[in-house]
Amino acid sequence: MTELTREEDDALERYASKWTSQGYRLLKNPHGVELPEFLGSYRPDAVLLAAPGSSSDNILVEVLYKGQTDAQRKIEAVRPLLAGRSGWRLDVLYAGVAPPTLVPTSKGRVRDTLASIEGMNESDPGAFVMLWPVLEAIARILSPDQTRRPQSPGRVVELLASEGHVSPNEADILRRAANLRNRLIHGDLDAQVTPDLRKATQRIARNLVRSLEAPATAAE
Repeated sequence: MTELTREEDDALERYASKWTSQGYRLLKNPHGVELPEFLGSYRPDAVLLAAPGSSSDNILVEVLYKGQTDAQRKIEAVRPLLAGRSGWRLDVLYAGVAPPTLVPTSKGRVRDTLASIEGMNESDPGAFVMLWPVLEAIARILSPDQTRRPQSPGRVVELLASEGHVSPNEADILRRAANLRNRLIHGDLDAQVTPDLRKATQRIARNLVRSLEAPATAAE
């Protein structure tokens, strides 16, 4: 299942209140039993379910970007699924310009960046904030297909946790750290980075870097 990008989520949120006022229930990034069987492997960005007893169609929502090269192909792929299918239709939203496609950073670069952060003043909250680009870079190395777009700290944590790269306890630590990071970068200058949380987050990042390098070391 492909996660929504921030731009896609924002595009859906812009219309959420309108859809709700029309009696629809919005399901973002739906999967499994939330989708009708006739869609097969196709996963829309969202589904709008009409109120029971309503004469309105259920709606598949696809979020596209301005200038997206495969936009027409994506739309054409859905149309056969809806052919002759009453009660369903496709709507397209546009989310502006597509965010950049990101490629994994080298393991050496990630290691060196973490080492630089570890050399910063421990009382500097900037050192704590800078751990998050490192964690996102690690997630991109581990899961390149799922991280081609910029990732939120929360998404990075859930990805690392769901694929078993961090333990449940470590995931809880990272969730607390992500919340604190967000407060800091959004202007809560009174937010305090405790030594324990900083050290724990740094230790998790260091262990992840070591795990990245373990196969190469074994090969030698």
